[in-house]
Amino acid sequence: MIPLHESDNVNRDKIQFHQLGQLSVYDFSKFHRHNYFELFFFRCGGGTHIIDFQEFEIKSNMVHIVAPGQIHQVKRDTDSRGFVMLFNAKSIGDLPKLVQFFYNHACYGIDQHSFSYSLPEKEGILIDSILQNCWELEEGEENRNEFIRNALRAIGLRLMKLSPPNVNSSLSEYGKFRTLLIENFREMKKVMEYADALGVSSKRLNSIVKTATGETASQLIYRQLILESRRLLRLGYPIKEVAYQLKFDDPAHFSKFFKTQTGKKPSEIPDVQD
Repeated sequence: MIPLHESDNVNRDKIQFHQLGQLSVYDFSKFHRHNYFELFFFRCGGGTHIIDFQEFEIKSNMVHIVAPGQIHQVKRDTDSRGFVMLFNAKSIGDLPKLVQFFYNHACYGIDQHSFSYSLPEKEGILIDSILQNCWELEEGEENRNEFIRNALRAIGLRLMKLSPPNVNSSLSEYGKFRTLLIENFREMKKVMEYADALGVSSKRLNSIVKTATGETASQLIYRQLILESRRLLRLGYPIKEVAYQLKFDDPAHFSKFFKTQTGKKPSEIPDVQD
C-alpha cells in the first residue's frame, strides 16, 4: 500500500521535473496519491491512466492533471514518452487565475472538469520542444527553475482556454461552494453549515447548486464523502480508519451512510479490511 507520496522539494515550492521515457518512480502498479499537483505531458501515447476511478487513454500530445488527494494509477506503454511536473500552488507564482485553474481540478468532479486535455499536433511539437530545452539544462544551472516555471505557466494558460468558462470562474457562487466543500467536507456534512459559511440561505444554496448541476447541495456533499471513502478503501485503509478520518461517530454510522448512498456495505468493496 502506498497511500500518500510526499516530496520535500515540492513542499519547498520547487517544481520537480522528470522525463517519462524509461521505467521510473512514476510508473506504479498500485493506486497512490500525492500532496501536490502532477502535470503529465505525453508526446507519444499508449496505455491508460486511471484518475479517481475514471480511466483515461494515454494518447500522443495529451496532458493529464492529477490534483492533491486524488488517487491515480499510470499504466504507460513501453514506447510512450513525455514529461511530468510536480508542483504546488505556490510554485506557479503570482498568477491567481492560473492557480485557481489548477485548484479547480481538486474542487470539481470529473463530470464538470476534465483531467485530460488533447492538443493539436503542432502544439504538441511546440510543448515538447520547450520541455526538451528545459530538460537539457543542467541541474543547478542559472535560471533553470525559472525556465521550468515559465513552461508550466505557458502550458497551464493554454489549458485554461480549453476549459468551460464557468469552471474557470472562481468568483461564482457555485465555485465558492465547491471550494468550500473540498476544504471542509470531513467536518461539515450539512447544507446549512455551507449556507451559513457563504452567507446565504439553505434554499438559496440549493438553488445555486441545482442551476449548475441539476442536483441538490446535499447530494454533492454526500458524493464528496463517498468519493473520499472509496479512495481510502481502495488504498487499503480499514473501515474503522475511514470512518475516523471522515469524522463519523463510529464505524457503524459510516457503514450505514455508505450503504445508503451506494447500495453496498464498505466490506463488500474488494480487498477492504474490516
